[in-house]
Amino acid sequence: MIFETTGGEPALNIPRLRRNGFGDSGNMVELGYGVLAKGNKFAGTDYRNVFMLIDRGAGDKTDIHENIIIRCSRKDASREKLVFDNIFMDTDGSGSDTFTFACFDGILARLTPHNASCTGGKPRKDGSLDISMVVGLPSFSYSLLADSVENMEKGAVASRGNFTTKTYTVKNLLPGNYSLLIKQNAGIDITAESTGGVEYAHAVGRRKQGEVTWTIPSLTSDYRAGLCTTLGLGKNILHGFDVKNATAQVVVEGKPMGAAVTLNGGDALGIIFTPDTVSYTVNGIVVHRAAKKAGLGWLFGMGFNKGLSTIDGLSIDGGDFALTSVSRGVAYETKKAVEDSMAVMIGSECSSSVPKAQTRSAENTSFIERQAHSALTVTRKDVTGMAFSAELKLAKETDAELLVYDTSGRLLSRTDMAGGTIKRADFTVPQTGVYVVKALTLEEEFTRKIMANY
Repeated sequence: MIFETTGGEPALNIPRLRRNGFGDSGNMVELGYGVLAKGNKFAGTDYRNVFMLIDRGAGDKTDIHENIIIRCSRKDASREKLVFDNIFMDTDGSGSDTFTFACFDGILARLTPHNASCTGGKPRKDGSLDISMVVGLPSFSYSLLADSVENMEKGAVASRGNFTTKTYTVKNLLPGNYSLLIKQNAGIDITAESTGGVEYAHAVGRRKQGEVTWTIPSLTSDYRAGLCTTLGLGKNILHGFDVKNATAQVVVEGKPMGAAVTLNGGDALGIIFTPDTVSYTVNGIVVHRAAKKAGLGWLFGMGFNKGLSTIDGLSIDGGDFALTSVSRGVAYETKKAVEDSMAVMIGSECSSSVPKAQTRSAENTSFIERQAHSALTVTRKDVTGMAFSAELKLAKETDAELLVYDTSGRLLSRTDMAGGTIKRADFTVPQTGVYVVKALTLEEEFTRKIMANY
């Protein structure tokens, strides 16, 4: 493979770049965001929302099965690099591969509904819905609302909860049509590396009541996190958890207490505090409670011991917050709240006349379906994943046009939308990747991001 250079320097010829090998064998691509223009989107974006798009056909008529979309493997903040592992370039030796990089800050959920069973000709309340988060950062919350379900009012809550893993199953569902809202909660992801001393970080401000939650992304951390009364560089935390590898132990008055709890990746720890009590939770279940006065209010702090420690989705009262007194070995990224809503159908095995379980995606709805309350929706038209249909719902009839851009901002198509208050237009995209779809009227602009054939 040959990389062209500017100026008179010779080209860099790497004929066997990423032909074989895995992990740390050197088969990787790095995006140096530090050399890009100041304020570039890659510098501040969580690395798990950055993708490398490889086109095997160099812009010609491409076979979508030959195109690849690869999520960023990790971020090397010290070198200002985004690292992509296991990238196999130009495997056929034709020299036709082209690639680019893209950020996608939404969420992508794939749904698998399961039918309710049948007893005596009547459906049972045992349907279920598997949620798989393909893109998104823990933690998540969801609400499943009845749309047309027997014995349930429209809009009634069928299920609601939180989850911190990539997959989650909603159980005990009646057959019928539902609306699912999934939200990526705002929070902070932290990576701390200590070579011996304690690295630390504290939240800004005192609080007399609230709830702090975070998730366990890996089982190799060593830290104490919790409530304190003064900023003590991570060493004076009174009420919280000691996390050591795959265990967590309650800390009361600065001392570990009771048996340690075994952790799994994706588990959630939490501290709920009021003016009079402090409660400790694991996956939302209270495991200990202490009667403690808040006094002037609690501070939240973290002290990281030797080695590499990680925390995901750290939030106070469900949102992000500012950090202060952050030591040199602590890096953090703030993620914003993102919502997506989808229609879901749970079928029944009782009768062939009752529709089987399906999601709107199975009925040609885009897999990046919609953020809540938007008038613009984009649905996939066929199995190739390259053809889409856009629908715009307006309060009053007016002209509208549909524009489709690639991630570089290049306009790919412009189409007049047909219809009255409900406008429609079809479009196609040339290859796999991330695209921005805009619907414009004289008064408003509506925007939707999609990922084709991801």
